[in-house]
Amino acid sequence: MVRPILYRLADCPNSSLCRRLFLPPLLSPLLRDVPFVSSEFPTPSCAAFPLQFVRTDQQLSFSSSFRTGASYQPLGFPQESSLGGTKQPGVKSKKRDISAQFAPGASFPAQMADLMESEDFFHQAVTEERRPGDPSGAKDDVSRLSPAIGIDLGTSYSRVAVWHEGEIKLVPLDENNNTEIPSCVGLGGSPDDSPGENILIGWPAFQLLPQGRAIHRARRIVGRVDTDESLQLGARFWPFLVQLPGIGIRPVIALKKGDRWESVNAEEVLALQLHYLRRAAERFLGRDVSDAVLTSPAAFTRFQCGRLAAAAAAAGLRVRRIVAEPNAVGLLYAAQEKQRESARRKGTGRSEAAGGAGKSDRGKGTGAPGEQKESGRGKETEGPKSDEKESEDKEKNVLVFHLGSGYCSVGIVCIDDGVSQSRAIAGAAFGTDDFVNNLVARALTDPRTRAPAPDAPTDRKTLFWLWQTYREAMVQLSESEFVDLPEDPALGKTLSRAEFEESNEGLFRACVDMVTRCLADARLKPREVQEVHLLGGGVRINKLEVRKGREYDDELVKGAALEAAIAGGVPGVDTGLLLLQGINHPLGIKVEGDVFQPILSRNALIPTSRELIFTTIKDNQEQAIIQFYEGEQPVVEQNVFLGCLQVAPLPRARAGFPKIIVCLDVDAGDALRAHARVEMPPGDYEDPPGPLPEPLVVKLPSVDVGHGWCKEALRIKYGTSADVRLYETAPTGVRKKDA
Repeated sequence: MVRPILYRLADCPNSSLCRRLFLPPLLSPLLRDVPFVSSEFPTPSCAAFPLQFVRTDQQLSFSSSFRTGASYQPLGFPQESSLGGTKQPGVKSKKRDISAQFAPGASFPAQMADLMESEDFFHQAVTEERRPGDPSGAKDDVSRLSPAIGIDLGTSYSRVAVWHEGEIKLVPLDENNNTEIPSCVGLGGSPDDSPGENILIGWPAFQLLPQGRAIHRARRIVGRVDTDESLQLGARFWPFLVQLPGIGIRPVIALKKGDRWESVNAEEVLALQLHYLRRAAERFLGRDVSDAVLTSPAAFTRFQCGRLAAAAAAAGLRVRRIVAEPNAVGLLYAAQEKQRESARRKGTGRSEAAGGAGKSDRGKGTGAPGEQKESGRGKETEGPKSDEKESEDKEKNVLVFHLGSGYCSVGIVCIDDGVSQSRAIAGAAFGTDDFVNNLVARALTDPRTRAPAPDAPTDRKTLFWLWQTYREAMVQLSESEFVDLPEDPALGKTLSRAEFEESNEGLFRACVDMVTRCLADARLKPREVQEVHLLGGGVRINKLEVRKGREYDDELVKGAALEAAIAGGVPGVDTGLLLLQGINHPLGIKVEGDVFQPILSRNALIPTSRELIFTTIKDNQEQAIIQFYEGEQPVVEQNVFLGCLQVAPLPRARAGFPKIIVCLDVDAGDALRAHARVEMPPGDYEDPPGPLPEPLVVKLPSVDVGHGWCKEALRIKYGTSADVRLYETAPTGVRKKDA
């Protein structure tokens, strides 16, 4: 049995700025060793990061009443381990025992003040241990570099990898050296309100799921609104509380605490997981870690990626890059192929050298020197021809198919001499959890009326038990045609593979459609794909018929670690490796008639930029509201709202005459910016058009949670009076002076 791994508040150093902002020490790494400005993903300020840091009677703060015993260490590592690694001999730490800081009856502000004071002492002690003049802590410049780690924060399981000692290594995440742990966060300790609760991460938290005292699948919730249909279906079977009013706001999730539920948001849960993973990497490496490369499903929108980056910032991590899952696999495969090609060439060179020496020895007594030289030149001229032929054949197209618990990602990457280029990518917000949801919904439905069965259970514990039972049955169906179910009125006796496939026919068809679309976008035929890489538990489903490929469970996190090493300039990493990502979803604006007009197309390689010219729809239109969206649908209401900008005042002119030039730019760090400026066609006017508005640049996304309400507010206030349409030509009949 795994000993509970305690997550102590003392492991998160605090800062004076954190004290002034009244932030709990649990999330204080947001302000420690993390720059607030980054070219890739800027760290949001505390005011912009929508986390509930201050506890009230109606809110849950994980830092409100924690007490930990002195015998426990975070992550279950030995007592002698310190924040930066093994404790240096002869250095006395000023850290005090946090468990004895405050009494159970102390007020929350008093607890916070005492805890912050102790954290200041701890932070000062760590700083003294790392003084540049301290001989015991002196290191060379390379070793003092903070390594960047790769994190696969999966829906079900999480992994961490890092470039260490000349290779990519998986990081042990608990005292049993498990390299993957469940993506669960729970509250351990006393089930009532008394102090003594601890945050549990991984397997100990997983054991608390049936009681509702743990949260899993947080990645499925982050960045999504309560109107999402898949969330509404799946939330029924989760043991923790999920409230979905269906009005376009962030879902409300809560943990069971005593006889009541206390709320928390998905960003906080992800921040706790990421901080745990970061601390595990620090213990493994023996030094601080502040940079990371994260993986994300292909279905993630820019808004979701922004929420993921914000959670990482709260965990003390600066996100160097967020890599789509197929691209991470492609980069690692490109490095492996280049290494194999280099080894093959070295072996060929040695064999040719040995063969040439033998022929030279044999020809010394029989041939003339001139003939030997001519033979040598002939060999040299044959080499480049063979190399050119090989270079044409070494380019490979690799199909990556990842069906995880919460998302499905498909991508085609082109591999050539260490360069991994994304040729096509597709994603959807469904996974194996949705397969199980359909099975449970089928079991709870009367087959004759297609309505909910009258005796269907409604309590969360029973529904979660049903869900777990059907999930285990789905796994067994990969090896057998029938599975016997436990005796229960809601289950039946057996489950056949045919019933499973019938219940999920729509999801199977969606998987095939994504592969077909990727092949069409990449302009490839199936026979032109050299390899297929399979990831996730869903690839074991027989119906998908993708068993021709090989399963790569760890390639995802290793690819992220490789990109982190490349971005961090770690010595020993091949500098010829390059990852070229594309845009996952089309980016555009709303035009007249609520139509989505793409500006940047899907799969466009970044960095990229493109501009289109729009114009007014009414005479003497005073302003234009440019609304930016991301998505595949032709109607803007079905896409994700990213923000808007106001172009005003517009020059007085007839409809269709002013040129409103909108440019979308995605830089190498995948940061999106929108540019807008106004121009007037050349000519002499009877009435001067007036001054033009100054150009405007806006970084997107510019909206926070509740972006659905922003769209509705814009519609109520402006209607169609500030809409635009594509510019074609200047309208006829414009009043101009005769030449």
